Amino acid sequence: MKYMGSKRKLLKKGLGDLLRQEMRKASRFVDLFSGSGVVSRFVASRFRKKVVSVDLQLFSSVISAAYICRTKKIKEPVIVDTWIETAKRAYDSSQERAFVDEWFDSRGSKKLFKKDVLFARKLCATHICDGVTWNAYGGYYLSPHQALQVDCLLRTLPSEFRTECLAALISTVSKTVAAPGHTAQPFQPTRDALPYIEEAWRRDVFCGVGKDFREIAKGHSRVCGQVICGDAQTFVDEQLQDGDLVFIDPPYSGVQYSRFYHVLETVAKRTRVAVSGKGRYPSFSERPQSAFSNKGTSEAAVEKLLAALSKKRVVAIVTFPCELCSNGLSGRKIGEVARKLFEVTEIQRRNDFSTLGGNNTIRDARQKTTELILVLRRKK
Repeated sequence: MKYMGSKRKLLKKGLGDLLRQEMRKASRFVDLFSGSGVVSRFVASRFRKKVVSVDLQLFSSVISAAYICRTKKIKEPVIVDTWIETAKRAYDSSQERAFVDEWFDSRGSKKLFKKDVLFARKLCATHICDGVTWNAYGGYYLSPHQALQVDCLLRTLPSEFRTECLAALISTVSKTVAAPGHTAQPFQPTRDALPYIEEAWRRDVFCGVGKDFREIAKGHSRVCGQVICGDAQTFVDEQLQDGDLVFIDPPYSGVQYSRFYHVLETVAKRTRVAVSGKGRYPSFSERPQSAFSNKGTSEAAVEKLLAALSKKRVVAIVTFPCELCSNGLSGRKIGEVARKLFEVTEIQRRNDFSTLGGNNTIRDARQKTTELILVLRRKK
C-alpha cells in the first residue's frame, strides 16, 4: 500500500543491514510508529524473536497483525474465493444494487463526465444505507459500484483468517481510492482530474482483494508477534522491556496522519461514520491525534520519549529526514536531543519519498532527502 515516508527503500540502503546486526543481540523488536508495517514485517520474517508493532491507527494494526501474528503461510487460500463469491451474492441481492444500476444507466457512455460524478455523489447521499462506505465515500473516493463492493465484503467478512481478509481489503481500498495516494481529499471532477477519477473508478475491488489476500498469504512471521493500537509514549512507559531493540520513525508531517488515512481507518473499524468537508472526514474527536504531528508539541514529545527510553536498557534506532519538516522537527534536532541522553552513532543516506499528492508541477511527486539514521545506546 502507499504510505507517506515508507521505509521500503531505506531498508535496501543500509537500514536492513543495521537491523540484522542489532537484532543478533536484541531479545525483542519494537516498532513504535509502525505505519504500513514494512519494517515490522522485515524483522519478523528474518529472526526468531518477537516483534511488537505499535501505532495509533487501527488500520496499521490490522495490516501488521495479518503478517506478524501468523507463523505459517496460508497454503490454500480458498477462503478468499468463498468470501468473494459470498460478497458477490450479497452485492446482487442488496438494495443498493438498483441504485448502482441507475448510475450506470444514467451515464450512457463509457467516458466519465462531471455530471456522472455529481450524480454518483447525489445518489449515494440520497439513498441512506447501512453500509460503511456507501454514504460516506460513494461518489467521492469510491464509485457507487466500488462502495457497494467494499460494503458487501465487510458484511460477509469470514471468521477464518478474518484479520488477513480485512488487511487485504484495506490494502485494496488504499490502491483504489480516487485520490492522490492518500485520503486527505478526493479528486474533484475538474477537466484535468476527471481522467484520474475514471481510471480509479474502473478498478474492481473484488479482483483486487483476491490478489492482495494471496500476497499476504505468502508471508509470515518466524515467531508470533503482537500488535498494539495505541500511543508510543504509553507503550514505552508501561511495556518496554530491557533488551528490546526499539525502532522509532515518528511522523514528519505537521498534519495529523489520521487526516491522510481516515478512509482506511473507517474500513478497519467496520462502522459507519458521519463525515463532512471536502475530504469527507469523520469528526475531529474520532480521528487519532499525535503530539508528534503538532508543531507546538512535537519537540517536547520527542524529548519525553527519548528521556523515557534512556531509563531502560535498550538500543534504539531513529530515522528522520535531516531537513526541517512541517511538524517542526528535523533529524538534526532529534540528534541534538538524543546526544544529551545517549551515545549516538549517526548514519546518513540519500533517499526519496512520495509526497502522495505531488503532480510534478506545483509539487514534485517524489522528493529527494537526506535520511538520518541514529543508533542510540545507553551512556557508559
